[in-house]
Amino acid sequence: MLTLIQSVLVEFCDAHHFTVDFLKLSLGCMVEAPAGCVYIDQLTDKHQCDFIGFDTNDLTELMFGISKRVSRLAKDQVPYHQQLFANDPFQKLDVPSVGKMLECSINGVKKQNRDTEVTVYGDHCSDKNSLRFLSHIGVDSVCCDPYLVPIATSVVTLTD
Repeated sequence: MLTLIQSVLVEFCDAHHFTVDFLKLSLGCMVEAPAGCVYIDQLTDKHQCDFIGFDTNDLTELMFGISKRVSRLAKDQVPYHQQLFANDPFQKLDVPSVGKMLECSINGVKKQNRDTEVTVYGDHCSDKNSLRFLSHIGVDSVCCDPYLVPIATSVVTLTD
């Protein structure tokens, strides 16, 4: 994969008269679908991936086939959510499903290369229990929407 990306970059840079220092080039992968978690070992094979990002909002939507953003559908699904989950799966990470999938994926990534930076993106990054779990399974950093940063910052301060 790295060779393909480098060759495309060289071709692009030559065509536009740019130069690229491949020694400073970092390559990563954003995982937004459960299939990406399943195939993570192929995505990170041979230490060619410097960082991995997991989007917990999208993983939750695709894991359960439920929509967070389409309000009409989300309202129709609320009673179903309450029967399945103790908490809103978009506010608190559902550890038995999405959490376990992340844990298996991160273990696979770190087994291949302990130096691979793992980041999680999503609303879950402002929840105290979700942050504790993510820290426990080897997440190096988290990222969330700007309006959640003050909440996430206070949660991290309290959990340190």
